[in-house]
Amino acid sequence: MKKQKTTADSSPLNTDVMRYFLITYYYQDNLKRVKGNISSYGPQFPQNEDLKKLAAKQLNGKAECVVITNVFEFKNKEDYDNFWGT
Repeated sequence: MKKQKTTADSSPLNTDVMRYFLITYYYQDNLKRVKGNISSYGPQFPQNEDLKKLAAKQLNGKAECVVITNVFEFKNKEDYDNFWGT
């Protein structure tokens, strides 16, 4: 029997639905201090380590210097697009 992924309340996880996120972060190393944000979308909640790598890549920095400060999930693609002005 194939095991189905579930959410915290034990309801089935629908991986066909796209989810949209705004992630804010803080970066500090010996050379720079930066506050920034990135966007992400996909069928699942983004993993912390993946977000750190994405932010570090954006800054040409190291993932271990990134602190994720907030993850905001939009209700739908329309809200996401309206936020970014597209």
